[in-house]
Amino acid sequence: MVRHLAFHYLGCAAALDDGVAVPSRVGPLLECLAAMVDRLTVIAYDLPADPVPVEDGIEYVVRSPRRNVDVLSLGQKGTLRTYISRRRRVRRIVEGASPEWDALVLQLANRRANLVFAASRSDRIAAMIVGRSATHVARAPWPLRRKLVGRLRTSVEERHVRRIVRGADVVVTNSEELSRQYGRESRIDVIPMSTRAARYEHRADDRMIDTLDLMISGRIAAEKGVFEAMTAFASVHSDFPRARLHLVGDGPALAQLLDRAQELGVSGDVVAHGWVPATKKLFDIYASMDVLLLPSYAEGLPYSVWEALAHSVLVICTPVDGVRDAFGDEEEVMFVPPRDDAAIARAIRRLAGDAVLRRRLLRAGYDRARNVTAESVASRLVQEIASTRGPEWEPSNGPGSEAHRRRRR
Repeated sequence: MVRHLAFHYLGCAAALDDGVAVPSRVGPLLECLAAMVDRLTVIAYDLPADPVPVEDGIEYVVRSPRRNVDVLSLGQKGTLRTYISRRRRVRRIVEGASPEWDALVLQLANRRANLVFAASRSDRIAAMIVGRSATHVARAPWPLRRKLVGRLRTSVEERHVRRIVRGADVVVTNSEELSRQYGRESRIDVIPMSTRAARYEHRADDRMIDTLDLMISGRIAAEKGVFEAMTAFASVHSDFPRARLHLVGDGPALAQLLDRAQELGVSGDVVAHGWVPATKKLFDIYASMDVLLLPSYAEGLPYSVWEALAHSVLVICTPVDGVRDAFGDEEEVMFVPPRDDAAIARAIRRLAGDAVLRRRLLRAGYDRARNVTAESVASRLVQEIASTRGPEWEPSNGPGSEAHRRRRR
């Protein structure tokens, strides 16, 4: 049984009078976890006082009727210059609090998670690994200098991840590739976290007759294939004069992508929504879309695909990394080769002209997504952690024991 669960989130959180404010992607999962345990402690850094970066925004308030959710603040994130002092501070905070925890969950393990992992005296450790950045660095269309810096950073991060994986009692990944990479028999799962079952919406079809609403959702960056998607949209626009492309997100390539739309003569039908948190506003946008375009060069297993399937949005994506493991071509999604705008255009035209294919993909995609609601992921995670303490577990292996210390070396 897991009575007191601690959940380390890499970003920031804040304690409010009526709950805990966290980024919207993790909020629904924490809300579900709080309903399943006696106490949930969110471990996170303080929100910066200066203008807040998007990834550290807090737009979701976890409210529990039992008021059993609290925040353990690790202070400010800091920089490499403050690493030593921050490490000492995190160790002091976590060592003092962790003996009370039945289990610690480390979400998206990396260097910051490693600080918490090394200091924890919790009985059980669960690591959630939902994609690595090394493949993104290798395939991204970046200048050589930026790639070299990115590779150095990811190699250091990889060492921390492997250390955590070796010491964790439960390892949850979202692809077979990650299980092979880390050499651990782990639970294969998908962890979108951001969608509650009540938000799922199934429609049998069929609005793709004379209008066509396409969308790109998430980080607007070249390695996501956004320029190929824009070129494909311009290609099919002559067949669908009322078609629109919705850009739901922000990123380094947004301005350049809008300039590209201007050059292609389709800027009047390109709608830039900006960054939208994973709340009702985002899901209402999904519910009005026909097709999600994700022709990325490298992916873990993106939230956007699961959110689209949950809202009966057709998906055209590339068979890379975790996406290739999770889905089948023309089973739940349609695959196209990376860097091939003509293939994207052909896929759009085929979906628009084949109602039978659309209905089959919508049904299969929705059924697939129903298994990864925030509720189901939280339930499986708690069950997996609870099962790690069998009859052979003894207090001598718990916090402060020699076995416990060896595991964290």
